[in-house]
Amino acid sequence: MREIDRRGFTLIELLVVVAIIGLLIGLLLPAVQSAREAARRVNCLNNLKQLGLAIHGYHSVHETFPGLNTGRGFSFLVGLLPFLESSALYAAINMDIGPLEDPDSPNRTFVTLNLSILLCPSDDPSGKGLGCTSYAGCVGHGLQSTSPKNGVFNFRPATSLASVSDGAGQTVAFSEWVLGPTMIDKSTSHDRRAYTFNTEPFWGKGDYDRFVDACRRAEPGRAKFGSRSKGIGWMDVSEGKCLYNHDLVVNETTCQNANGVPNGAWTAGSYHPNGAQAVFADGHARFIRGAVELNVWRALSTRSGGEVTDAGSY
Repeated sequence: MREIDRRGFTLIELLVVVAIIGLLIGLLLPAVQSAREAARRVNCLNNLKQLGLAIHGYHSVHETFPGLNTGRGFSFLVGLLPFLESSALYAAINMDIGPLEDPDSPNRTFVTLNLSILLCPSDDPSGKGLGCTSYAGCVGHGLQSTSPKNGVFNFRPATSLASVSDGAGQTVAFSEWVLGPTMIDKSTSHDRRAYTFNTEPFWGKGDYDRFVDACRRAEPGRAKFGSRSKGIGWMDVSEGKCLYNHDLVVNETTCQNANGVPNGAWTAGSYHPNGAQAVFADGHARFIRGAVELNVWRALSTRSGGEVTDAGSY
């Protein structure tokens, strides 16, 4: 009787097959992750374009871009809600009571809302306690504790397109930043892009360059943390909440000046590779290289500084 041929994989053959499958997965995962990040980046850019359209919608009605304070400490983002298809939310907010003034006010519920239009999908707003924004309005650069700011957004008077004498296509209105951690997170992580550090002593206007240098040299493992986390509390009008500046270039450090808020370096950045995205005062949006030179980045932040920049330099 003929013997049946029973053949199978040897252990060595099985291990070779497993190794090949593992190698293929290792090769494919970066490609998949890259494709996902590309999709997130496009989504993020579209959000910024919508913000660009919103400030122009606001300008067409009010003949200025929104001023920074929309009454009782509400941010300019609140004033943009009707132009971001959120008119019902805007109508529900009690503008006579500040965002956190009355614990029984419905506003207490609204300040915890996360709006998709204000969030980059590459960042994570969960567990922050207050509504977050991945996008901040540009107030220019320099130690500017009070008005006037030299960027697109100012307290009084509010900026009009006519006053952007450097050219609306050469002046940044919004950029993205990495959301800061909660106070609990601060003991376990030291991401330079996300953290707010504290420089001491207080540096005045005459020591602006020294402050910026001290901020740039802050070491995450040893520097003191600041009291404010970036992007947490989008309804609140102040630096670090929804306002940033160009004191330092994309993805560099953020610092409070001796724990002060207005004179801090609130820095743009992102989890996208090699830079971050911005929308300009004319409404066009584009990716900004992390390698942009500081003088170019600062020139892009002022509405009437008289600087000339080349689009190829950023």
